Amino acid sequence: MDDGRSPKTGESTPSLDELDRLLARPADWPALGPDLLRHLLFYKCLSYGVDPDDDEVPRVTALARLAVERLNPEVRRQVVLQVARAVERLHREHEIRDGAGYTNGLLPFLIEDHDPSVVATAACEMAILLPLEEGDPMSGPKYVASFIAEIDRDDARAGVIAGLLSLGDKRVDPLIARAWRHLGDEGRQSLALLIQAVHGLHVGTVKFLLDWLEDEAASRETPSFGIVAATMARAGLHAADHGVADIVRAFPVIAAPEGKPFRVVRTWSRDELQPILRRRLERLASVGNPSELVESVLRCWGLGTGEPRG
Repeated sequence: MDDGRSPKTGESTPSLDELDRLLARPADWPALGPDLLRHLLFYKCLSYGVDPDDDEVPRVTALARLAVERLNPEVRRQVVLQVARAVERLHREHEIRDGAGYTNGLLPFLIEDHDPSVVATAACEMAILLPLEEGDPMSGPKYVASFIAEIDRDDARAGVIAGLLSLGDKRVDPLIARAWRHLGDEGRQSLALLIQAVHGLHVGTVKFLLDWLEDEAASRETPSFGIVAATMARAGLHAADHGVADIVRAFPVIAAPEGKPFRVVRTWSRDELQPILRRRLERLASVGNPSELVESVLRCWGLGTGEPRG
């Protein structure tokens, strides 16, 4: 099935009049090709963000659900990014620094999408785009964190947690402390895989994984222990090659120059992080839990013998 993953060469962009006509005919949506459906999804979500009319909620919800059925998750994720950048441009042009702004256009992806990678992208973007409430720079992350308890799908909750974790700002850490406890086994696996898929590594992610590993180890025969240990081990290999960043983000993003949403405070080498990790990992390896997994983590962090290389 053509799911829009590979846009056609010479693809034309539909006019606004054409999109408006299509929006007025929901019965025709299932027959749309994936490219036109993608354009319609972007247009409707952005329009809803600009003018969040309650009467339009059923229409935007139906369109988002159809996109979940018809479009590849990577295509939907790209639509999220397109909506987010359009919202950012509008916020910058109008200097919107309080209220909801136009971020409601991202809600359909947070609430209706089933793929954790799409939800993670929407969560991250909404957290950095939301204007301030009563001057609180954590307004966006706090609002997004509220979805962890409100969303009833395990994979989607994992996506919200991963999206917040990917922000990399230590001020977000308290909002997601022990957030894995909101997830079942499948959600925990999804969260670990999302963390593995992130290209960069932040200090907060390392601390989050270490806390999570200790929590899993406290429950005998937990099925999630292995995937968390593997994720922590991969983090050690990444740290050896690229270091671990400590960053501060601008909340909202329009408070920073365009294209520079954060600044790097410091980059830690793996060796510099070893003293922080050694005692806790060695304790885990000595208490009779799956010690071979913890020993692998130790080696990947340069704390054991026979250190592996990525």
